[in-house]
Formats: sequence, structure tokens, C-alpha cells
Amino acid sequence: MKYRNYLLTLIVVAGIAATGLFNRQAPQNAAPDGGQLVIGTSSDFEPFNPVITCWSVSSWINDIIYDGLVRLDRDNRPQPCLASSWSVSSDGRTWTFLLRPGVLFHDGRELTSADVVFTYRSILDPKNASVWAADLGEVYSIAGKGPYKVVFKLKSSFAPFIYAMRYGVLPAHLCAGRKFDDPIFTTCPVGTGRYRLEAFTPGKSAVLAANDRYFRGRPHIDKIIFKRYQDLTTLWSGLEAGDIDWMDYGLTAEDFNRVKRNPHLRTYSYNRPYYYSLVFNMRRPLFQDLRLRQAISMCIDRKVIVDKALLGQGAVCRGPYSPVSWANDPHVGEPVCNPGQAVRILRSLGWSDADGNGILDKNGRELAITLLYDKGNDIKDKSALLIQQQLAEVGIKLNIVCLEVSVLINNYMMPRNFDILFIEAITVPDPSVIYRTFHSSKTNDGLNFSSYNNLQADKLIMAGRRAKSEEDCCKAYRALHRLLADDLPVAFLFHLNELVGINRYFKGVSPCDQGMLWNIEEWYIPKQYQTKQQ
Repeated sequence: MKYRNYLLTLIVVAGIAATGLFNRQAPQNAAPDGGQLVIGTSSDFEPFNPVITCWSVSSWINDIIYDGLVRLDRDNRPQPCLASSWSVSSDGRTWTFLLRPGVLFHDGRELTSADVVFTYRSILDPKNASVWAADLGEVYSIAGKGPYKVVFKLKSSFAPFIYAMRYGVLPAHLCAGRKFDDPIFTTCPVGTGRYRLEAFTPGKSAVLAANDRYFRGRPHIDKIIFKRYQDLTTLWSGLEAGDIDWMDYGLTAEDFNRVKRNPHLRTYSYNRPYYYSLVFNMRRPLFQDLRLRQAISMCIDRKVIVDKALLGQGAVCRGPYSPVSWANDPHVGEPVCNPGQAVRILRSLGWSDADGNGILDKNGRELAITLLYDKGNDIKDKSALLIQQQLAEVGIKLNIVCLEVSVLINNYMMPRNFDILFIEAITVPDPSVIYRTFHSSKTNDGLNFSSYNNLQADKLIMAGRRAKSEEDCCKAYRALHRLLADDLPVAFLFHLNELVGINRYFKGVSPCDQGMLWNIEEWYIPKQYQTKQQ
């Protein structure tokens, strides 16, 4: 792998991408404009505000209405968007972005540095409670230098900072001085993006129209309509009747096979940006012994889980990063399944079946463990039963308890009151978010639910965040990958594929782990099918 230096070559990459990636090529110009995409959703709409909204269908809409300074390409590499280029000082603490002149908001007002400064100061403002503020924790000043230059100053070098530049930019001339519950964020949002909000009926629908003045060229599809359904049954009926082209509900493997049989739909299976794992509570004396954690992990046959619980629609997980991330160490293999070795380890720890009831015991105590997870997750239900069976084969009793999400979080996860958690964690293009789940500072009120406290891990996490080059960043995160594989604060299980069915009319669809709509401007409908939509 050839590493690129953040401080020198991002400027070159930005220039190349500015002339290539975001200009339509001849094949795209040949695609016809027209038609509409109807998306069914069972989620309610939240404020169309990229500063505070990160869940539900509204986050998809925000990504279409608003642009960031950068956007990610198919390989999750930052590329120019509202910024035509950027540079980084030699100490990694000053980032300078040059904006494209002539970019217009949907109301016709030109985007300037004032809009960028307003947006990022809003993210940092504690009263807005933006979930993205943590990604900007290193920033101590943001300033516009003329209409087309923005300078961010950081407290210390922070290589992943560029990933935080993809958040949507708000129009300061409309939003400054308003509270974030103002109607501007709920009924009439204004961005620079590929589509503008044309109509909105709260709780029912949102209609987006193509931005004819979009600086990268008008999208092909005229309208995107989001229709809300009250339950999954009616949502399914809408898809199969052709009332909607695609539904945002992630299909199960059984659903996927059902959709495959529908001649009007095309199916896609791609990597979902999550990994599933078992989190050991290392505050419990039982799980403080690495050998016991190793034995439990060795009992689990992940491939059987992928085949039986996921029906093959997934992959064994090797670590905390996306399977396609550059942060993965290629030498870290899949977790070993070796029940025989697990038995030998347990015996060496003094566990044996003294009373012959099939459950290991020591000093009169059975090796019984409780697994907690959230209700209503079919994948977890099936996987947990398989894990229970696999552990039982070596004499470990696994009690399974499903709880309502709020109860699980408030009564068990946050107070660290559990044996093992079965959770899914998001993988994002920026591996520095691993700070939130494995750094020792997050053991009490953060997302480090295992209470993992390892000085070497802390050093590697911070080395990745402070790196001045991608090479150094990569070295740190790959070393951390190896450490987590050896230390086992969690047992990594599997990645689950995202399964989608969509109307066969649509061309240019190319899903990746950023989702279905990441390249929506390239989608089109052949002319002969546009008339059938009417």
C-alpha cells in the first residue's frame, strides 16, 4: 500500500478530484433526465438540520439537501465538494479550505466563508448538543479570510480532522440568530445540495426536487418522494404493489429471498457499516482473566452463525473497523474456533464438571453467564441461540435475556451492570472513532462498555488521532487492531450485509458502505420507463 501524506498530497488529490470526480463524464451526459423515485419509510421525520440530526430518514434527506466542504468517494476517501482544495500546516494544527466561488444555496444566495464559520461554530456550541461536536473537539478557532477562505486552528495535530468536514453547511443569512427548533429547520430547509425540499407534510411525506443550478450538474431524476407508512405490513404492501420504488427498512435474509422472486424488483447486497460483538464486562473478576475470554471466544463458530442466522448474508468480523478500511491489519485473521483448546484452557483454570450435570463448576460455583441484548432483533435472537448451544457443548451455561432498549441502556449498559453484552457498533470511514469505545477515559460515562483499560491501547489510539501523516496513522491503528485481537475486551463476531430491493427501472445504482443514495445524482430512469411511472 502506498501511503499519502496528509500534509502534502491532500492538496494534489483535491485538485485532481475537482476536475474529475465531480464533473459528469460523457456516459452520464447521455443519461436522460426525468421521472421520480418514491421511497417508503416507517420512520418519522426529524428536523432537517445537519448540525443536530443523525438518525432516521431525515439524515438521508439532509445528505441530499446539504453539501459539506468535502464528500467521501466510493473508497471512503475525502474529495472536494464545497471546498475546491485544502492545505494543512507542517505542524498539523492549521487547516485552510478554499471554497468554490459561485456555489448557490437553493434560494439563490451565494455560499461564502461566513456560512461555513456559522455552521461549524453551531456544531461546537454546547447549547445545540450536536452529536458531531466530538469530532471537532480539537478546534479552538474558526475564521473566514475573505469570502472564499476558511481557516480552522486546532489545539494539536489531528489527522482525521478532514472527515469532519463532510457535515452539511447551513445558510448563515437564514439561520443565524434562530433556535434550532425554528421552522426553517423543519419545513423549509435551504442548502446547496443536489435536491431542494419542494413540499413537506409532517408525519406523511417529503418531496425533493432536482436542483437545476447545482454546481456539479443537475441530477437526472426530477423528484425524490419520501412517503411515511405507519407499519411494516403496509410498507411491504406498498413495495410489492409498486406504490413505492424502495423502502428504507433493512430486509432480513428471508425478506431478501422474497424480493428476489418479484420480477419488478432488483436486489442489492452490500456491506452494512456495523460490526456485531460480545462485550465482556472486565469489571467482573471472572472476565478479568484473558484466558477465560479466550476460551469463550474459541467456543464460538462464527461461520456457522453467518450461514445459519444470517443465511450467508454477512461475513466473519476480524476487528473494529470496516472490512474495507485501510486501518485493518491484513495479518490479523478471523477469530479461531477451537472448542478442544477452549476445554483445555478451562481445565487449566480449575473448571470441571464435578457433579456430572454437563455444566462446568469450580469451588461449588457453576460457570453460568448472562448475555443481554435488545428486544426485537431477529439476527441477535438467532445468533444468541447458536452461541448458547456452542458454549453448552464445552460446559458453559449461557442465560439469554432480552430487554427493551431504554431499560438495557439505562439499567445495565451505562452503569456497567452486566456479564456480556451483545451489541452492534458502527464502523465509519474515520477509524479515530474507536477512541469512544476502547479508550480508558470512556469507561465510566462513555461507550467503553467493556471498561477496557490498557495503557498501550490508549497510546495507540492517541497516536492515530495525533498522527501528521496517513502512514503513521495507519501504523497506529493496525497495531491497535493486533492488540485488540490478542487482548479480547470484546469478541468480534460478524458483519451483516445491507439487503435492498428496488424497482428495476433505476439505473446507475451503485451502493457501498455509505449507503444507497451516496451517488443519487448519477441515478436515472430510461425514457421508456418514465411514462410508466405517471
